[in-house]
Parts: sequence; C-alpha cells; structure tokens
Amino acid sequence: MPTATVSQTSQKQKKEKDKERTSSQPQPNERLKTVVRRLPPNLPEEVFWQSVQPWVTEDTAVWKVFYPGKLRKKLNKENIPSRAYIAFKNEEQLASFSRGYDGHIFRDKTGVIITDESLCPLTWSRG
Repeated sequence: MPTATVSQTSQKQKKEKDKERTSSQPQPNERLKTVVRRLPPNLPEEVFWQSVQPWVTEDTAVWKVFYPGKLRKKLNKENIPSRAYIAFKNEEQLASFSRGYDGHIFRDKTGVIITDESLCPLTWSRG
C-alpha cells in the first residue's frame, strides 16, 4: 500500500514540473514556430543572432532560444550541430524570415564556407 502513495506523489510532482515548464514559455500559434537546424557546431550564439537580426527582433519574435552544438574530438564520433527555435508574432514575419534566411552562408575563421543549415516548421509542442 505505501508504494501506491509514493507513485502517486511522484506523479503529482512530475505534473507540477511539466506545468512549470510549459507556463514559463509563451504558447504562440503552432504555425508561427520555426526551427533552424544543422547550424555549424562551433557557431557562437551572438554570431547567429546577428545573422538573423533583420528578421528576428523584439517586435517580430515572441520567443527565441539557441542551443549550441558540440565538436567531437574523436574521429569516430559525429559533431552535434547547433540549432535555434524562434516563434514569430505573425505569418508574414515567418515567411519573410524563411525567404530571406534560407541558404544563408557561414564562414569560419579560415574562410571555409558552411551552408548546411535548414529551416523547418516546428510541429510539436510540449503540452
């Protein structure tokens, strides 16, 4: 009998944590979210936000977050690319960003061109 009480308590705590996570992030319309994937793993966050500055500002985006990638030191491991999530305020701003940023070129310090990023609508939610 005590195990049922423990599992019920842990379920309640899990539900409370899930509510905190979802309430801390604004929930804009699902069609206005986008993810910029496959960014260079060593791309600094500041450089990315400067590159999207014409389209992503406080006036155009409701929510934005950047996750840095990881460069693997071992040759048999793959690098983990960086990615960014952006929620726009309206469809026109999202379309403008998609048209303008698609195919953006990044150059590293040695001048090597990296053009592997892709734009995708964000189709899942955490709720």
